[in-house]
This record gives sequence, C-alpha cells and structure tokens, in this order.
Amino acid sequence: MKIIILGGSLLQVPLIKKAKQLGLEVVLIDFNSNAIGIEYADKFYEVSTNNTDRIETIFLEENAKCIITAATDSPMKSIAKINDKYNLIGIDFETALNATNKALMRTKLQEQQVPIPNFIKVNNYQDFIEALQLFKGKKIIKPVDSSGSRGIFLLEDDTYSRDAFDHAKKYSTNGDILIEEYLIGDEISVESIVIEGETHIIAVTDKITTGKPHFIELGHSIPSKFEGEVLSNIYEVTKQANQALGISIGPSHTEIIITDSGPKIVEVGARLGGDFITSHLVPESTNVDLLKLHILQSIGEKISIGNIESYGSTIRYFQSLEGIVKKLSLENVDDNDNIVDLCFYVRVNDKVNKLTSSGSRIGHIIYKSESVEKAIKEVEEVMKQIEIEVE
Repeated sequence: MKIIILGGSLLQVPLIKKAKQLGLEVVLIDFNSNAIGIEYADKFYEVSTNNTDRIETIFLEENAKCIITAATDSPMKSIAKINDKYNLIGIDFETALNATNKALMRTKLQEQQVPIPNFIKVNNYQDFIEALQLFKGKKIIKPVDSSGSRGIFLLEDDTYSRDAFDHAKKYSTNGDILIEEYLIGDEISVESIVIEGETHIIAVTDKITTGKPHFIELGHSIPSKFEGEVLSNIYEVTKQANQALGISIGPSHTEIIITDSGPKIVEVGARLGGDFITSHLVPESTNVDLLKLHILQSIGEKISIGNIESYGSTIRYFQSLEGIVKKLSLENVDDNDNIVDLCFYVRVNDKVNKLTSSGSRIGHIIYKSESVEKAIKEVEEVMKQIEIEVE
C-alpha cells in the first residue's frame, strides 16, 4: 500500500520512517530536491507541497491510499482539497482553512465562545495604525498564515509600529496581519487525536520561549507542571476548540496561554505537532505513538489509544549569536542512555544568523528520565558539556 507524505524536512523524517516500519510504501513530495527525507522514502517528486493540482495528479498516478504530513501547516489546504474530492479519510477543506488562517480561526473560536485574546485583522499600514489605538498596553503583531514563530513581534511602544508591521507583513502570504491582545502567563501546548468525533488528549507540554520580541520556542517538556482544575480547564478548552474549528478526525496541536482568568487559545493546528513533540517527546513520556495512530487512521484502520503512561521527556534547542561557526563539539558529553537524540543543524564554518524564527535554531537535544523534573535537571547538565563557538 502506498501513501503520500508532503514535506521531507527533518521534522517529517520520523513520519516517513514510521510509515516504512508499518510496511507502507512512501511517496514523498517536496519542492527541495535536497530534502533530508528523500533517502528514507521509496519515491520522490520535486513538487511544491502547495501545488494541489500536481499533487492530485501524483496521487492518482501512484494510486495512493492517503496524503498526510506532520509539523507544518503549509500543505494542509492541499491535503484537504484532495480529501474532499476523493472522499479520503482526514480533515475537509473548511476545517483546513479554519486551522491555517489565524484570523478565520479566531473568528470561529469567538463565535463558539472559546476563550481567545482580543484581536483585529488589518491589511495596510493606515488601518494598522488606527487599530493599534483600540488596544491598551502591549500588543502581539503576527501574520495570519505563518508558522514557526515567523513574523511575530511584541509591540511594547507604538514608536516601533512600522518595524512591527513590516516584520509581520514580510511573512504573510496574503498580506493580512493580526493585532492581538498580549496575554500574560505560561505557554503550553496540547497534543490530541480525534477518533470518531471524540477528542483524546494525549499530552500537555510546558514550553520555553525566547520571550520578546519574537517568542521563539527553545524547549518543551512533558508532562506539564499544571494539574487539578487548571489541567481540567486546559482539556476543556482544547476540546471546545477542536469542535469549533471542525476537527472531527485526526491529530491536533493546540497552543494555549494560562492567564489569570484561565486558559486562552493562541493557535490550533489540525495536524501533528512539530518541534519533535509528537515524534519523540509524546511516545517517550506517554508510550502513545501518535505518528502510528495518524497513519493507521488515515489508511482506514480502526485505532484506539490504550494506556497513557507518565514519564519525563524534554527537548532543548541550541541558539547562537550571528557569525561563523568555529566549533561544535560533543567530546565532553558523557555516555548517557537517557539522551534520545542530539543533533546539530549546522557545520563548522557555516554562517549562522541571530535568532528570529525557529528556523534560526542550530540544533537540539532530546532527553528522557523517570520524571519531568529529573529530565529537565539532567538535560541542563548535559548542555553544559556541549561546546558551541561562534565568532
């Protein structure tokens, strides 16, 4: 049986490998002829994951059973269009729109009284300046259709409004920009999968970001520190959000900020989460294989969750200053069976840029332990043994 996977980056490689482990033939589509995932796939097409017509042709020629992706919103509309046309298992086009356009997403959530930050959508600078006056205090400026922290700007002082507008506009495909109320609180994400219309929450992840102005994610840990009533409220708003957006089948990745007035939804993806959360952290912490469940569900197999365990896992990303990489060394890192993965994305003599999006990170370490507290403490000790020099 063949399946099509859209995207062959490092974040999609685990999905490709999982499909191969399940005995499936993988047809990979990516615009990048040097994508790392190519070596793991059975067949490769150098095609944009947004080229719906070409993807449809490949789907028919290959007689594939389904089309899926992981960790990216970009191909979701292409997948959903073909799902609708050929009655494939997966989200429909309306749901894909709801989950990829942040303005539409917020409108749908607002209509169903799901807690979200106040927001306004604008397209030009004049409207942007006028809309700023409707918000008190700090504002988050972001493109409506970007991911990976691209284009996000915390506007603390309207003096820098032009910089914020231009930064968000640069990453907005359709030119629309959101101005949002700045929420204060811890940020978490929720990994879930919808089976026969019911949302099953698998894990809640605590998040570390760079903070202002771009809020780039530097780490995640499972399980979350939140428990009791707060955790129950997180579960409830996640289920409400899935229902409001029409996510009636498949995985979802929900980003939430825990404010003084309760959890508020920041974003929802109708897909597997990125940053190695669903591919590595979730199975290490819960013993639930979301990649396997998503693949099996997409090819028509009946799936069930089973027992959800509770161990600790965490990921930390390496960042650097702008310059040339002079040294990357793991010589001082002790042998440790709890290191799940340790990877650099750059080489010595590569030029690296300052951290402005998740694409600017230069590597990661994934770590597991009996508890999340131990995992966090121990991974921080290991990171001290890693040598990174940039000049």
